[in-house]
Amino acid sequence: TFESPTVAALAYAIDRAGGEYQPIPKAAEGEYYSMSSAQKRQYIISRRDELGVVYNIPVALKPRGHVDLARGRECFRALIQRHEILRTGFHMLDGEAVQKIHPEVDCGIATEQRAGLHDADLKQLLAEFTQPFDLERAPLIRLKVVYCEDVCVLLFDVHHMVSEGMTMYILLAEFKE
Repeated sequence: TFESPTVAALAYAIDRAGGEYQPIPKAAEGEYYSMSSAQKRQYIISRRDELGVVYNIPVALKPRGHVDLARGRECFRALIQRHEILRTGFHMLDGEAVQKIHPEVDCGIATEQRAGLHDADLKQLLAEFTQPFDLERAPLIRLKVVYCEDVCVLLFDVHHMVSEGMTMYILLAEFKE
């Protein structure tokens, strides 16, 4: 049974346990790094089967006001530079699934002009934007700005190898900030 079923009970148990905080040590610098078990599984499945966009995480945002494209590009570049996982490609090297962190990656923002856009069109727009990723080619995230008369839409697409729901929330919050 779970001995500390509430947050308060869990906090009390942690306080009683004592001990000292020990951070996870940073990996030694290298050209390639091992993948986590979850990454290996997803990578092997992706290589074996043609999955298309099954592991993509697409998001559409409608910001208020004008989007400064130059500032957006700089923000997107800084976001990718800040987070190593967004500069990571996944490879098979001598039969071993590995990841490689690139010092720099091309992270352009696509743009498109549309005559009109209704909320019902967003789903179709996002479906058109969401494309398979080549897992070897970082970044495994892309961004597009669609301008429609007085409205614009930001489309994000990221592969699950480098993100999941909470991570995507953090990335979007950092981008908005």
